[in-house]
Amino acid sequence: NTQPGTYEVEVDFDASGNVTQARIRATGESAWRYMDIDGNTLVGAAGNEEEGLVLTAVWDGLSSTLSAEVRIRQGFAGAIYDRLEEYLDEVSGVVATRKEHYDAAIANLDRNIELQEKRLETKEKYLREQYARMETILARLDSQRGAFESLINQLDASRKAAQK
Repeated sequence: NTQPGTYEVEVDFDASGNVTQARIRATGESAWRYMDIDGNTLVGAAGNEEEGLVLTAVWDGLSSTLSAEVRIRQGFAGAIYDRLEEYLDEVSGVVATRKEHYDAAIANLDRNIELQEKRLETKEKYLREQYARMETILARLDSQRGAFESLINQLDASRKAAQK
């Protein structure tokens, strides 16, 4: 859980070389935070930027206080976690952006489908009306054919009667 960055560390030793106190702060900060001590092992306290950081203090045999600078880089798992957080961000993440894009594309397709359905309904109505007009014309022509056949039959009968 340690945040990447550079930290200043100060460790106080007693005359026997045992750690008595350890402090840490991020570079540029003015306030020191105390670290948990277990023998010569220093642990970053929970809830702070250095949470989870584990250091081993080694006494040089001369100084009662030693200072060091520690650089922490983000690990592979942390980098994956951060990248996934970016992708899955509900507002600006890749997944949210693509979902918005796909939702817009689906809405556009739905509008196109509606327009095509209306166009087809109009075309169907036109074709049905045209078919009905054609049926009417065919019925009229069929009626005229019947009248012409009847007239031709009468003329044919008149011609045969006149020939006898």
